[in-house]
Amino acid sequence: MKSDQSQVANEQSWPILGGASNKMVALRRAPLVQTLLLDNYDSYTYNLFQMLSQVNGLEPVVYTNDAFDGDWDVAFATFLKHVDRVHALHRHVEIRVNIVLSPGPGTPTKVKDFGLCAAAIARSPHVPILGVCLGHQGMAHFYGGKVERAPTVMHGRTSRIQQLADKADPFFFGIPRTFDVVRYHSLLAVSLPVGTLEILATTTEDDLVMAFKHRELPHYGVQFHPESVCSEFGYQMLQNFRDISTEAPCQICPLHHAPSVSLNELATCSAIKFPVVQPELSPPSSATHHVLVEALIAVDVATEDVFEQLYGTSRHAFWLDSSNGARFSFMGDAAGPLATHVAYDRWTNTVTTAHGSSTESILDYIRRELAAIRIVDDTALPFDFRGGFVGYFGYEVLGVGDKSDLAVHPPPDMAVPDASFVFADRVVVHDAVTRQYYVLVVTTAKHLTASKEWMASTAARIRTMMPSKGRPADSFDHPIVFRPSRSRPTYEANIATVLSEIQAGETYEVCLTNQLIANVSIGNPLGFYKTLRRLNPAPFAGYLTTPRFSVCSSSPERFVSVNKHKHMESKPIKGTRKRAADPDEDAAVAAELAACVKDRAENMMITDLVRNDFGHVCTVGSIHVPTLMQVESFATVHQLVTTVRGQLRPTASVVDAIEATFPGGSMTGAPKKRTMELIRRVEQHPRGVYSGALGYLSINGAADLNIVIRTAVVTHNHVTIGSGGAIVALSDTDDEYDEMLLKTQALRSALAAYTNQPVTVDVSTSFYNL
Repeated sequence: MKSDQSQVANEQSWPILGGASNKMVALRRAPLVQTLLLDNYDSYTYNLFQMLSQVNGLEPVVYTNDAFDGDWDVAFATFLKHVDRVHALHRHVEIRVNIVLSPGPGTPTKVKDFGLCAAAIARSPHVPILGVCLGHQGMAHFYGGKVERAPTVMHGRTSRIQQLADKADPFFFGIPRTFDVVRYHSLLAVSLPVGTLEILATTTEDDLVMAFKHRELPHYGVQFHPESVCSEFGYQMLQNFRDISTEAPCQICPLHHAPSVSLNELATCSAIKFPVVQPELSPPSSATHHVLVEALIAVDVATEDVFEQLYGTSRHAFWLDSSNGARFSFMGDAAGPLATHVAYDRWTNTVTTAHGSSTESILDYIRRELAAIRIVDDTALPFDFRGGFVGYFGYEVLGVGDKSDLAVHPPPDMAVPDASFVFADRVVVHDAVTRQYYVLVVTTAKHLTASKEWMASTAARIRTMMPSKGRPADSFDHPIVFRPSRSRPTYEANIATVLSEIQAGETYEVCLTNQLIANVSIGNPLGFYKTLRRLNPAPFAGYLTTPRFSVCSSSPERFVSVNKHKHMESKPIKGTRKRAADPDEDAAVAAELAACVKDRAENMMITDLVRNDFGHVCTVGSIHVPTLMQVESFATVHQLVTTVRGQLRPTASVVDAIEATFPGGSMTGAPKKRTMELIRRVEQHPRGVYSGALGYLSINGAADLNIVIRTAVVTHNHVTIGSGGAIVALSDTDDEYDEMLLKTQALRSALAAYTNQPVTVDVSTSFYNL
């Protein structure tokens, strides 16, 4: 519930988000509208939340469909009390109410899927109600229509719809007779009672019902998703619903999705008035820690030489290794006076450090530790990392069920923590553009002298460093054979199960994954990683090592970054093609990927999901998509990449941002909650490090983490590579299996090059006998 956090937007002016001018457009003074947004556990609800906040002037109150134990009377009474409190603060403005029923998985015929929404329709006949997708179907079902499987499953796909010629309804004021919308549905409302419900719009191609209204009550339904980034006139529809709720004349809405607007432009022009947040720096008198840095002039020494010579023998070390266009790399270990290694066991909810253990989540631990640090940072640096936590969050870290729910778990010699971090108080930074190195420390007065001595000696070592000879290569005399965690027949059966669930409306898209496991001992994981980074450079690569395991990542995907001004960014990837050797063929492959309906649908679903996740913690009006479904090319593959940006609320921390967005939607599918439950049932084993996030959380509130893909986890006797792909209604089983294997190719090739042995995959067997 958001009742005590509602923010009143400026009711006199609104921004044009996008287009050529970004001018302020004055609107008439009108009543504010307080929406009760009933969330059917969808992954697009908070896109509606953000847009309704902009249109209405007040943030909606959000209840899940099972809130208040399903008691509508208690729910609505609580909502009205909130409205009274808001009105007490704004007595000069009239406040009207309406209800929006969100999209969601499942069917409205099941109480667990529709919950409070059914009672809202039945018990609030004179309150304006808008049903979206599942809400639309539920309204049709309540008034006597039927909900059946649609002739074609449509998830993340665009359709052209038409207003019926003789219907000039205010809900479609200011909207052309035909326009494009994004649809997410497997089910469809049919056989509508024409005496009760009036059809307002249908698809142009096959006349499927896309919108209706009640003939006497202010109840509307739309089957499509007006909140999707590629739906036209979504803001106009929501504003029209606002005006219907206030009985005011409809008018043209100046708001629309803004793919071209930067955060700085938004901060300048937005009527919501969100600030460009400056980092919180403590005055010297109250600071607990100081940040010191020395910048070295350009030094012609390779980062792998610096890492190997400074940290190659460290027990706990990290190397956030940016390449392929990325600029900064960070390296360090747990040897400093303030440093420690942190491990988390999700099943016991235990955080363990060198100083002891505590029963709490890893996010709560990091939140508490970061909140206790107040820094003096007078450094004007081109990067945001000022020391802090470096490591990974495993996929299961936020909890998706009990340990007993899974059929199998890794054997003890393959088990790794659910999260593992180093608190880094000493860091070496490399700028790939200027070739400069920086030596940075986080220190206290007690350790100031030792910190300065370390800075001086480390700087001197880098200045005089010669190329590293490296450790002798491991010797391998047997071919390496990977076995999947689930055999090909099982994986194909999993795909069939997922497709069945999609057809039934239980999910829109599922990121189904597998793991390839080889019995092989890599005595020098750093040597393997150096081979990997040479063959498959990636912008969000990284190497972590501990006495028990190492993580070798060549990830091309950013999960989330937050800079010191609280600007957030995510770069989800959906859509992959193997590169061709011939330039013309390679260009054709990239063009085919850019135009592929299936891959664009996958990417669209995750783009809208990431926007939704940002909507939990970002300032109203700040979320935008500067690049949508662009092909980015890497050493071995082309990928379809989108960029989503937003402004973190002033009251939200970087840990709040991670909590709202983790795991990355490109590794779950949508809607996230129910899809993760389905994944757990079909995959039958934990994903571990794979599908999680690896990177840093800085003491100044910044963060940058990747999605853990294209990654090998090296334990004493095994190498494990996770891989998968999005299953959608258009998926082909053979193609999906081939894509899963393709995404492991760079790692298998690196392992073959490092070991000088053939590397194969036996898809007929299963490591876990699944």
